[in-house]
Amino acid sequence: MAAAGGSAGTAAEAVENVPGGGLTARLAGRRVVLGSPAFVQQSLGITLPADPCADGDTPVLLADAHGPIATFGLRDRLRPGAQQLIQGLKARGCRVTMLTGDAAAPARAVARRLGIDEVEAGLSPAGKLARLQAFTAGGATVAMVGDGVNDAPVLAAATVSVAMGQGTALARSAADAIFLGSDLERLLAARDTGRRAIAIIHENLAWALAWNIGVLPAAAGGWLSAWLAALGMSGSSLLVVLNALRVSGSDRERKSTADPRSGQNASPAPDHDTRGQAGAGSQSAPEDVTTDFERRESLKAR
Repeated sequence: MAAAGGSAGTAAEAVENVPGGGLTARLAGRRVVLGSPAFVQQSLGITLPADPCADGDTPVLLADAHGPIATFGLRDRLRPGAQQLIQGLKARGCRVTMLTGDAAAPARAVARRLGIDEVEAGLSPAGKLARLQAFTAGGATVAMVGDGVNDAPVLAAATVSVAMGQGTALARSAADAIFLGSDLERLLAARDTGRRAIAIIHENLAWALAWNIGVLPAAAGGWLSAWLAALGMSGSSLLVVLNALRVSGSDRERKSTADPRSGQNASPAPDHDTRGQAGAGSQSAPEDVTTDFERRESLKAR
């Protein structure tokens, strides 16, 4: 701010936050803009020089009507397990698209590191929402993961959405679920648990339909005694409940196999890449918290 014409203690006035763009303010009687190059050009009507940032960095400019005052280069740091999460989703047949407000060059650099083929950069919050609506209009079921203020509209409109626990309060309030852990691969486990729950629900519905069609007419026609029909109905209900318990049972079995704390020379599941565990090894609390997250996802699917 001192470089913009004020002293270190000068307070900015008339500060305006433009989502997806940046900040505008008056400082020492001068209008200054802080944000992306496109936002700075649009706000001040000036022509900027070529991007001075290194390839892969996101430029943020501080400028006034006379031109740039300072340039900041921001570089994203990948979360531990992010690459394994993308690989797991693609292996399950999911189409992965990155929607970002960053410039094209840094967005493509991050996408290459993650193995994402589809990247749409330079999007405003409204632009992200428009792309999501285009996906859903084509019949796609869209799951959105985000953590920023600009992600809130898309999180609210997605078929299912997950906000990162370290994200902004607005993103967390707009999402269907909040991921409190550090191991991103547990998002794959939540997806698998949900799909398994749906499959078991279909099994139970099919069994109940077949039983009612086959047994109830026989009981009503007198070909089956009342006590035997009642016993059969109780047995059918018990069978449905036991079948539903397979969701939590198979989930516990998967955890005991993949969790090294379970002892007895536990080994990872075949599709589990343990390289994603390095960044989470020093934290003990998230393990139990993410377990609760998966359990909530399972109950929601049922």
